[in-house]
Amino acid sequence: MSRVRLHQLLIGMALAMGACTPLPRSGSAGPRAGDATVAVQNNFAETLAIYAVSTGGASFRLGTVASAGRGTASVPGMLLTKPGVRLVARPIGPGRALSLPCAPIVHGSTVDLVLDRNLALTNCWVR
Repeated sequence: MSRVRLHQLLIGMALAMGACTPLPRSGSAGPRAGDATVAVQNNFAETLAIYAVSTGGASFRLGTVASAGRGTASVPGMLLTKPGVRLVARPIGPGRALSLPCAPIVHGSTVDLVLDRNLALTNCWVR
C-alpha cells in the first residue's frame, strides 16, 4: 500500500471514530438552564446513536450508547422552543431508525429511556 493511500485511510478512520461520540458520563458538565436531561440504558444488541428531533425537523445528535451500556446527555434548550421534541434511536451500521415513544419533552424535563432488546418494546418516562 502506498504512503498516500495509507495516509488517506488513517485520516478516514480518524474522522469516522470522531463521529461516534459516546453520551457524556454522569459527573461531566451538567445541563444548562432550560435543557432537558436524558438518561439512557441500552439493552439492545447493538450500539445506538440517540437523536433529539424537533417538530420542525431540526435534529441534534445526543451521542451513542454501547450495547449493555448507560449514558446521560442533555437536550439543548434551543430545540425545546416548540412542543413535540421526540427521541430517535438509530443503530450504528445497517438498520432502521426508531422514533421512541416518549411523552412531550419540555424545558427542565428528565427523561429515563430504557432501550429493550426488541426496540419496539422500549420504555420511556418523562418527569
